[in-house]
Amino acid sequence: MSCFRLLASIHKELDGIGRNFYWSAGNKRSIPTMAWSSICEPKQFGGLNIKRSVDMNQALLAKKAWELLISPTSPWGRIMKSKYFPSSNFLDARCPSTSSWGWKSICSARDLIRKGLFIKVGNGQNINPWLDFWIPDHPPSVAPYPLQREAPFSVQDLMDAPTSSGKRDLVFH
Repeated sequence: MSCFRLLASIHKELDGIGRNFYWSAGNKRSIPTMAWSSICEPKQFGGLNIKRSVDMNQALLAKKAWELLISPTSPWGRIMKSKYFPSSNFLDARCPSTSSWGWKSICSARDLIRKGLFIKVGNGQNINPWLDFWIPDHPPSVAPYPLQREAPFSVQDLMDAPTSSGKRDLVFH
């Protein structure tokens, strides 16, 4: 479950086992008194916080994806990097249809990672304002005007260091 995206039929079966366990009274099956979707809700919303298998599977795959993102030099990270993304990082890696099921499964968790991912700016020297996720809740966008030779190619180029403010003439060209 942590390395492979499970099929919908398997998720249905796993959730069915959980439902049957919860609703059974010893050996007999009892009548459900609450909808399974309500049981899976967080406790603050009246549920029992039971995880659906599809959500758990996605979270475990995202954990593997996060490992590749933050430690590509680990033994497992080096193997995956050399095979699937030797000249880029995990977020930019391709996932062709001929890839293994494991790689496709881990790639399926990238959107979940991207949703919560942003970069700490620091001095902004290594952040491309047009390609990197550096503003929370805002995906990278195309430059608002055709990039010229003097256009900013890092967040640092958009900042005026002495005043710690933005260069408005570059931002609002």
